[in-house]
Amino acid sequence: MYFVTLSAICVTAYLCCIGVRTVPSESCWRKAEEEAQEVIDRIFKASPQEDWRITEPPHSSLMVATARKDRLCAIGVHKIPPHLSKKDFENTFEALMDDVLALDLVRKKVLKMEMMFQNDRLDEHVKLFEFPPREPVVVIAIETENADDLVEVLADAEVQKLFQKTEDFGLQSATFAFSADVAPKINRNVTSTQKPVRIVGIYKVPTHLSRDEYGQKFHAFVEKYIALPAIQKNLVRYEVWQQNDAVGDRMMQNLAHPVSEPTFLVRAESETLDHVIEYLNDPQARKLVQDAKQDFGFNTNACLFTADVVTKIDKS
Repeated sequence: MYFVTLSAICVTAYLCCIGVRTVPSESCWRKAEEEAQEVIDRIFKASPQEDWRITEPPHSSLMVATARKDRLCAIGVHKIPPHLSKKDFENTFEALMDDVLALDLVRKKVLKMEMMFQNDRLDEHVKLFEFPPREPVVVIAIETENADDLVEVLADAEVQKLFQKTEDFGLQSATFAFSADVAPKINRNVTSTQKPVRIVGIYKVPTHLSRDEYGQKFHAFVEKYIALPAIQKNLVRYEVWQQNDAVGDRMMQNLAHPVSEPTFLVRAESETLDHVIEYLNDPQARKLVQDAKQDFGFNTNACLFTADVVTKIDKS
């Protein structure tokens, strides 16, 4: 739209001054802008809800998008049982995923799988936002072409056989999983040679709100949050995973997991921990979080942490 506007101004200015064949004066440019705006207003008169006034183009490195529809995305959150150490659980679970991915059907149907292992780099800084102490978990993200492919994988006899062996370390009874709509909000290309700092936020819907009620407030908060200068400066990636019903009970039945609580998940990345600390300490960001906490219990049942991400398969 910006380029259409600019072109209209330039053409009008040229026509205004063609008779004298000179550089358009300031008054000529002003007249051109006014006439161009009139043209645009007529063109978009049918869409009064949108603001088509002449403005600067948006930040070129910031991408705001709707939920992606090209594949099925799912999340599993696996709680570490108290009788196992973090290291023992993570090693056992990762070995299980390696065995699952070795199966022909799984390698054919799964497009991407990532495992997220908690670390403690963010713990002290999260206290600023009064989040509850993080619950020890391992998060797994899976992408398939569609819901049927994921259900086929989970229902496969060989996969079921592998998962039946996991009860001794509490995997099935301490897991909740769901399919999700993934909405990328920030996606910037960076040339840094170091590994980015990955942040994961898990937000369970408080019992006094429905998933839709919480979702409306949550998304309104996110839009304000990512618009802050400190966030645009310090984040290179930000996406929201919102639970949907694409797979629903079929996932839980095949995995014998308890019913999932309504949940939202955020994945974010910064180039360095210093960038993370800078935006966490930003006064505007802190005020937004505090307001969201008072308004709808934003962080009442939340878990926020940095993670080491291991990509097991990626056909992107």
